[in-house]
Amino acid sequence: MSDHEKLHPDILKIESGLDKIFNRVIRLSTERNANISIDPSFDEEIEAEIVKHLFVRVSGYLEQSLKLIIKSYAEQQKSPALLNYFLETEYRGNKDISRNANASYIRELFKKLKINFPESSNELLNRVDEALQKRHEIAHKGETSAILGLRDAQKYYDQAKNLILIISAIYN
Repeated sequence: MSDHEKLHPDILKIESGLDKIFNRVIRLSTERNANISIDPSFDEEIEAEIVKHLFVRVSGYLEQSLKLIIKSYAEQQKSPALLNYFLETEYRGNKDISRNANASYIRELFKKLKINFPESSNELLNRVDEALQKRHEIAHKGETSAILGLRDAQKYYDQAKNLILIISAIYN
C-alpha cells in the first residue's frame, strides 16, 4: 500500500473532488489555448476567477486534512488529553485547530505534540506558506497582488498534497 493510499478516507475524498475540478479546468484551458474550445464562455477572465477559487479550496483541503490527521492521531494514541484538546478546539468554538494552516501554526502544532517537524520538509512548508498568503489576499481582499495562473494553483495543490503526505506519515 502506498503512502497516499494510507491517507484518511475523507482526505482522499477531498482530493478526488479537487482533482476533478483541476482536470476539468486544465482541459478547458488547453482547449481554449488550442482554439478548439467547445465552451466559448470559458475565457481568460473566467479562468482567473476559477484560479482564485482553487487557491481558496486548496487551503481548505490543507486545513481539513490537517484536522483529520490530528484527530486520527489522537484516537490512535488513546490520549485523553490530546483527544480532549481536539474536541475542545473543534467542537466548542475555539477554532485553533481549524485556523489557517500556515507554516508557523504547523510547526507550533508539532511542538505541542512533541514531534519534530522534519528539517528536510521546511522548504516545502515555506512554499505552501507563500501560496497561503496569496489565498489570504484573495479571500480577504478579493484580489491578489500577484498574477496567478492555473499552473500556480496546480503547483500549490501539488505542494499541499506532498505536505499532507509527509505530515500523515509522521503522525501514523
